[in-house]
Amino acid sequence: MSRWATMLLAAFLAAPALPGVAAAQWAAYPGAVRDAALEAKAAEQAKQANMGAGMSSTIAVSQDSFETVHAFYRGRGKEFVLPARPGQAAGGYERELPAGFRRGANGMEVIPSGIKVKQVIIILDGAADIAASKDWISISRPLIGEVVQRDGAMTYPDVRDATAILRTIKQ
Repeated sequence: MSRWATMLLAAFLAAPALPGVAAAQWAAYPGAVRDAALEAKAAEQAKQANMGAGMSSTIAVSQDSFETVHAFYRGRGKEFVLPARPGQAAGGYERELPAGFRRGANGMEVIPSGIKVKQVIIILDGAADIAASKDWISISRPLIGEVVQRDGAMTYPDVRDATAILRTIKQ
């Protein structure tokens, strides 16, 4: 799996608190349920892509809407919305997931999958962006539980009507 696809997967999974880290800014979303199976799957895919070293993630799932969960976390950190790639339909927090990539007039372009997701990242440690951050959460709906990449094509066999809250901490 490509590094970008693994980061996408990690960003679309969900998370509650790790004890003692950024306690003033972090609070678990009320009623969200930690999903150890998704955590294990994300950790394994990150390891396969050589991205898991020094990172820990916790994942929680809520049936509440994206907007309700986002409202809970808004103001606890700095919002970062992933930029759309060429060929990717996006507006505000919503974007279409890629089915793959192709070379186009604007360089590498997204091949649309037809799956739309709302997503926002909340940077908890004051970093300028997600690449520099060591502590962030990603909120997304629907929950993307798995990304499979074969021969340059991406499929999403586990899409759930739930809101994912992913907390990632880099050492």
